[in-house]
Amino acid sequence: PYMNDNLKLKQFDENDDVSIFSFFRFPLLKLSKNDMKRIAVENGFLDILEKTWFCHKPWHGRPCGTCVPCNIAIKEGLSYRIPKISRFRRKIWIIIRHFVKIKEKVGQLLRRS
Repeated sequence: PYMNDNLKLKQFDENDDVSIFSFFRFPLLKLSKNDMKRIAVENGFLDILEKTWFCHKPWHGRPCGTCVPCNIAIKEGLSYRIPKISRFRRKIWIIIRHFVKIKEKVGQLLRRS
């Protein structure tokens, strides 16, 4: 909603705080995590990229494995950046979410009868 095809912010009211960024371009928004990794390897700065942070809910100072950015990293093949314990926690979280959905559906069916 904020971007146009040129990867620039759309025009906002000049009093809007976001308007300060209207002259900037954000080309990273079109790159996947694997694209960024490939570019970092090709240009010799993978060590720097590996120090970036993406987790929104860190657990003991490490990626949680359950937040949306962690899930994206895992789905895009960067699970090595998430500790094994966090990946295990993610699997448990998926199972719990599945059972919660089943419980909700059963509740809906029981209320209908």
